[in-house]
Amino acid sequence: IRLRTLVLARWVAILGQTSTIVFVHFILRYDFPFAVSLAVVGVSVALNLYAAFRYPASKHLTENEAGGYLAYDTLQLSALLFLTGGLHNPFSFLLLTAVAVSAAVLSVKTTLRLIGLILLIVSVLMFVHMPLPWPGGHAPELHTSHLLAPWPHSNESVAKIFHLPFHGPDVHYAVSHV
Repeated sequence: IRLRTLVLARWVAILGQTSTIVFVHFILRYDFPFAVSLAVVGVSVALNLYAAFRYPASKHLTENEAGGYLAYDTLQLSALLFLTGGLHNPFSFLLLTAVAVSAAVLSVKTTLRLIGLILLIVSVLMFVHMPLPWPGGHAPELHTSHLLAPWPHSNESVAKIFHLPFHGPDVHYAVSHV
């Protein structure tokens, strides 16, 4: 995968994250760690600028480099989710994007590593996160069963995304060589 592809995808994510943070803060007037959230996005801006100026746009990333970029993007999104409600945040499904990209273009081994990272993140965000921004500053209290409900569904979604490119006669070969 080319560096330029991941840099462009990250610029799209940065634009979406920044516009959402600004909209929720200034238009909806929800109380959440606005400056810290922007700082988390700012780290991605700095990384993208570094990559754009340090390497040629045509650079093809190694398997480990591409996996590292996707892992970083997953961790960065996880930080934003931690600041804004964890798995209760309606954007939490975006954690699956790195696995989808990896399953489409990277090896089984790299994809399994990202799946492990995401399962760990989902398990932590289920219990450890700042409150979901809510009108008036008081999000509804959810029963424990509502906190646990997303975990198996997230795991099932990750497994389905991972399985798509590896189904058919080559799946046994692919899995046996992890």
